[in-house]
Amino acid sequence: MASVADINSNIRFFLGNADESFITDADLNRIIQETITANPSYSDCDVYYYSLLSCIRFNIRSSQKSSTSSAGGLKRRKQKEGGIEVEEEYHQATESTSSTGLETLLKDLIKNPNQIGCVITSLSVAAGKPSGNILIGGVSIAEKERVVNNPDRVDPWSSSSPLRSHLSSNKGKLIG
Repeated sequence: MASVADINSNIRFFLGNADESFITDADLNRIIQETITANPSYSDCDVYYYSLLSCIRFNIRSSQKSSTSSAGGLKRRKQKEGGIEVEEEYHQATESTSSTGLETLLKDLIKNPNQIGCVITSLSVAAGKPSGNILIGGVSIAEKERVVNNPDRVDPWSSSSPLRSHLSSNKGKLIG
């Protein structure tokens, strides 16, 4: 297993030699350690990939938190005293370009995880890919078994289904 410092260095390199102003070593090391702790079976590449995703998400949240209110600065103010009419117009607030760029990078990494230079062995649903478990209709295997083994279940192949009943009662009759 690669050390936290090695993964930290690789993430900073991938992000264009990101410095401490992007994310501190303490924050990045904590993200890496939490990724390792979350799933000890992760390979080095998995830890690198999921830590990189978490680092980008952390930075996006940090930039959104540090931005001011949803409105931009005051553009124009009109005030009338007799009748108390106040009209204010604000500049439109825009997202920072770095946040938008990070969101694009995050989407690209989720779409093509192998661009980091190694093969991810454990893709999770959070990254937009199945984790190797069979997903049937978006439910767990236990839920699928519960539904399949339910004695009150009806499907088109059951002898008691409405479709079979309709076909049996209309046998030999022309439909139309």
